[in-house]
Parts: sequence; structure tokens; C-alpha cells
Amino acid sequence: KSIKNITSWNTESEYQINKIKSLLKDLNKFIIYLDNNFSFEQNYAFNALALAKSNISLHGLESRVRPLLGDCFEEVTGQYDLILCNPPYVSADEYAELPLEYFAEPALGLLSENDGLALPIKLLEQAGQYLAENGLLIMEVGFSEQALKDALPELPFLWLEFSYGGSGVFCLRADQLRGFSVTGK
Repeated sequence: KSIKNITSWNTESEYQINKIKSLLKDLNKFIIYLDNNFSFEQNYAFNALALAKSNISLHGLESRVRPLLGDCFEEVTGQYDLILCNPPYVSADEYAELPLEYFAEPALGLLSENDGLALPIKLLEQAGQYLAENGLLIMEVGFSEQALKDALPELPFLWLEFSYGGSGVFCLRADQLRGFSVTGK
């Protein structure tokens, strides 16, 4: 899915629409690549950090994008206007039903405990402290969209729509995430 393909937003706020469009146009200082729970000690043919660095170089973004390796936000410092995240969000049941081509990737890059919600929820609990005052979190959770809505009805997810299909990508503002905690409900 390409950010360029976003054409409509499920929101009533023109301000939010303009803010998101503006941030997506100018990402030159606010992109974080988060690679959750990847371990170099594992002998995987797929090295996510090396691939990220290669893609950053390929597109000439070295001065604008900083890849980080860590568990969620453990290596992150400072605050950002935009955090883009595609964590593992596939449940064990869904994983068992995936087409064969998905098994070319390590399970670690797809599977998340708690019906696919463990890592997305962990990121939601932590993201507020790393977003600037008017910052945004955009996260893909794929087919776990409904499970996330059901698990966290108190969060006002803004679900993005794409002109060429796809779903399961949401946006939340920093103020909607500050102080959010599943255990502190």
C-alpha cells in the first residue's frame, strides 16, 4: 500500500484531514522505522534492519530516515510529529490459514500474541510519550482491525481508506494516546 494512494478519510474534521495530508507530503524529519523484536542472534535469511537501510539508501533518504532496532520504542529518543508503524499483528489462527507465500517471511515478522493484538497494543500504550504535541501515529493492523476496535472501544480510531483497496490502517493523535493504558482502564 502506498501512502500516495490515500484518497478519502473517515473523519468529520477538516483540520485532521489537512494535518495528515500535510504530514504525509513532508516526512523529511519525522519518520521512524520500528522493527519490533527482531534478533540478529536468530539465523534468519531476512534481515529487516539491513533491508530498511538498503531501501533508505536506494531512495536517497539517509538524512531523513533513521532505522532503529529494538523492542518497540526502547531505542527511540525525542518526540516526533509522525510515527508510521507496521508491527506484527497476525493471530495464530489467522497465521495457520495464510497462503503459502506468506511463509517466505519469518513468523516473527507476522505473529503477535493475544489474537494478534499484543504488539499493536504495546505500541499504542507507549506511542503517546514519543509524539510531539500535534503528532500522529499511523499503524497498520490488517485483518486485526475489528479485534482491535472490539478490544479498545475507548480509542477514537480514524480508519484510513485507500483508493486501490486495503484496510486495517488507522491514525490517532498524540492527545488521544497520552496516558492510554490497557491495564489502567
